[in-house]
Amino acid sequence: MVKKKQIFDEDYINFLTAIANNPSCVKAADCYSDSGMVVSHDLVNRFLTRQLLHQDTLWNEVKPFIEKRNGWLILDDTVIDKFTHSFR
Repeated sequence: MVKKKQIFDEDYINFLTAIANNPSCVKAADCYSDSGMVVSHDLVNRFLTRQLLHQDTLWNEVKPFIEKRNGWLILDDTVIDKFTHSFR
């Protein structure tokens, strides 16, 4: 039996950590679906629209991997608009 999955902050952070490049809602849904969970890209999109990810959640996930004396944690929250049609 396939289980439906609710997405939590840690789930999405783990996805972003694991994906090599170009994260998307479709890729996130595919990753969950490969593990036997039913997650649609619409569910991921709704999660991102409604959820505010707190910095404490991110820090708790990456803290074990940061070398505090010599390491850096750089976050880029740039959003680039995607143009899906041409203007004529």
